[in-house]
Amino acid sequence: MALKMVGQALDIGLTARDPEKLVAFYRDFLGFPLAEERHFPANGAHKWFFDVGVGQLWVIGFDKVPAAANPRGGNTSATGIRYMALYVEDVRGAIVGLEAAGGRIQMPPTNFGDSLVVFIEDPEGNCIELLQRAES
Repeated sequence: MALKMVGQALDIGLTARDPEKLVAFYRDFLGFPLAEERHFPANGAHKWFFDVGVGQLWVIGFDKVPAAANPRGGNTSATGIRYMALYVEDVRGAIVGLEAAGGRIQMPPTNFGDSLVVFIEDPEGNCIELLQRAES
């Protein structure tokens, strides 16, 4: 039986070692609107919800920081969900101030077919592909 989704959205959750820094990166550098913030004292968790198109990105911080860290290096460093892709108007403009915001370039801007792409990492090594489509 095929999965029957009830909406268009896909929500992504990021567990953070330093949630305040990660929240600042997604809110202040990428400009995602912070939609909601919740505290879950019974679970020792705090969650920030960002609106991203029709979906949401969640940053989750725990009172007890997880022992394992996200390996850096994008989609070639480990299995599992290794990056998310965002469509932007201007790839080169989108990476101005990246290092000051705690991120880094994982792969410089490169032409792939009809797109210009760059892979960046947030302060915790989560890989993000920024894509700029060629004008039609």
